[in-house]
Amino acid sequence: MQYRVAVIVSVVLGAVIVADGIVKTSRARLHVSTVKSKVSTMSQRQLAVGVKECDAPPESGERSKHDADFCAEVTRALDDEPLQIVQVPQTTSMPDPHPQK
Repeated sequence: MQYRVAVIVSVVLGAVIVADGIVKTSRARLHVSTVKSKVSTMSQRQLAVGVKECDAPPESGERSKHDADFCAEVTRALDDEPLQIVQVPQTTSMPDPHPQK
């Protein structure tokens, strides 16, 4: 009789542990898919700002602005973006380095 109760309690406890693991896994997958969809809509400039925020050390006693999953996804997304050459127009307000006499 005692062993029967112990076996039933063990089976119930095992089922609770397995169910808890399934719930936590599904929450983690949902979090990752939410982060990926958020990052996929970001522009290249937003990705660069996100990487900068992730690389900046938090103030003493404060938490980081973003979690590790977000930082990893932003870094991966920015690394996947092709490099772009940007033409910077010359402004007329700058003095001429070679003035004519």
